[in-house]
Amino acid sequence: MEDQAPSPTPHNNLFLYGLSQVSTARSLIQRMLSAHAVEQLDLATLTRESESYVDDSLRDSYADVLFSVRQRSGETAGDDQLWVYFLVEHKSQPERLTAFQLLRYMVRIWESDLRGQRSLRPIVPLVVYHGETAWNRHRTLAEVIRYPESLSEFAVQFVFPILDLGQTPDEELAAPGDSFLQILLYLLKYGRSEQLVEYLDELFRMLAENARSTDSRLLQEHLNAAVIYIMSTNPTIRTDDLQHALSQAFPAFVYPGTIADTMRKEGREEGREEGREEGREEGREEGRGEGVIIGKIQVLQELYGQPVSSMESLRALSRLELEALLARLQAQRPDL
Repeated sequence: MEDQAPSPTPHNNLFLYGLSQVSTARSLIQRMLSAHAVEQLDLATLTRESESYVDDSLRDSYADVLFSVRQRSGETAGDDQLWVYFLVEHKSQPERLTAFQLLRYMVRIWESDLRGQRSLRPIVPLVVYHGETAWNRHRTLAEVIRYPESLSEFAVQFVFPILDLGQTPDEELAAPGDSFLQILLYLLKYGRSEQLVEYLDELFRMLAENARSTDSRLLQEHLNAAVIYIMSTNPTIRTDDLQHALSQAFPAFVYPGTIADTMRKEGREEGREEGREEGREEGREEGRGEGVIIGKIQVLQELYGQPVSSMESLRALSRLELEALLARLQAQRPDL
């Protein structure tokens, strides 16, 4: 059976943005590794490596993030320092050859070490999975490449830890740690679900609780990343759902230019009201009335820094033209 198509761009965008925050990546590693393994790492030295090892032709469909961290046992100076790489990958659908894909990335990383005249470093591959079904594919290379018993000693052995969000209880997602990691995991778990609307208040509340201690620019980036992802992936969320959740979470703490500020702008009111009326008539399972689409188009245009189309010009478009315009916006890679 062939593997299904890779995940769409919005998942990659959110994943890459979230792990661009070292505190978020550190919290993810602590969550996925055993306490004993974490104790052997000096996570204060965690550094994101700039190079990607994904094929150029797959860059819009796959996302790999590489981190280096020093082992506590390797605190000697110079080239004798002992480092570990963490290769973090995300999947929205189970893929049969994930172990082989990770091995290809690992070999490329080791080749890069050799070109840089560095020692080959241990690599720990981690997979975050947010598909609609439980992960049901191989997690070891030995399962992908089956050696006969007589040749088993020659088999390449490794297994990748996987965080299967669909099978992880919500209380575990909310475990202590980096607040944006909690939001990232909730969004990946419920991003395409009708249930997401039930979590909006809680998600933005988590951000608001840390707002006073978070740099205003970083808070704005977090909010924009979350809203762009929601608008790009969820078919039932309406702009007024977001406006209400943001108003509840940030009643008196709104930075100019943030999405919380954007969602209050007068230019959205007409589209939100139209979306509300159509949403009542069509029901949430439809959730795709023209007013809803128009509201999403305008918000995404503003978040991407593009000229915002007027209500009149958008209303002049057919339903198919509106859906095509929204799809093009949703496929863009935002500069967050």
